[in-house]
Amino acid sequence: GQNMVACVDSDYDYLLQGVTSTSRQINESRYVFQTYAYAIENYQCYAGSLHEACTMATLNDRMLVDLVGFMTLYSQIAYPLFIWSVWFYRQRNLNEFSLLDFCSYVRLDHVSVHHPEEALMAMDKRVKNKLRELEKRHPRALEEIDAMKAEFTYLGVKPENTYMFIQGHHIMESVTIKILTPVCNALRREREEEIKRLAVHHLQYKNELAGYEHRVLGIDVVLSKHTGYKDSPLYKRIESDVRAFLKRMGTN
Repeated sequence: GQNMVACVDSDYDYLLQGVTSTSRQINESRYVFQTYAYAIENYQCYAGSLHEACTMATLNDRMLVDLVGFMTLYSQIAYPLFIWSVWFYRQRNLNEFSLLDFCSYVRLDHVSVHHPEEALMAMDKRVKNKLRELEKRHPRALEEIDAMKAEFTYLGVKPENTYMFIQGHHIMESVTIKILTPVCNALRREREEEIKRLAVHHLQYKNELAGYEHRVLGIDVVLSKHTGYKDSPLYKRIESDVRAFLKRMGTN
């Protein structure tokens, strides 16, 4: 109400578009601000900020992997199965294909810095197999699935940014950390080798290496603290909501 506002993670409620009472309350109340993305973790994993996060964690700004391209391809692979996941939520049928089930298909296994595409190829195979199974079992749903794709485009969900709407903890732990950990490990090794190469003597090497190790951070720590997501379109939408609210309330 007028004396209290709520700020909440959208989860799937933004995409359910009023199918449940919670979804209606979140989407229709002018006193509720939502993330639009699934949760804050999705913003922390915003693709456009991941290279900067790696640089902050390792003090090495070399780009080993095109992280924007990687997250885009991940999203494109996950997108068709993601539509099915939300469809099952709209049908209130979580026994057949739960959120946990969906996440199991769009996880990443071991990711190689040299061949990151291999992890995506393995995921792509799992997703396509599941899609064939769902399409065979629910042929009458295909028209609704196509309609949802058009609706989701209007809501801002596109094949290339689907990762912003998938469960946040999954995106953080089973996707982003899986690719950033080997990237950061490789960048740290590069920086350590550079320190060793440039050191005049062993004592200088040990001192500079200790100083470097003191300054670097774990990538999980960096992701929890950085604010690079402020450049994301969904964050801009939240800012717009807040400005409109303050204007309505007569606050400068």
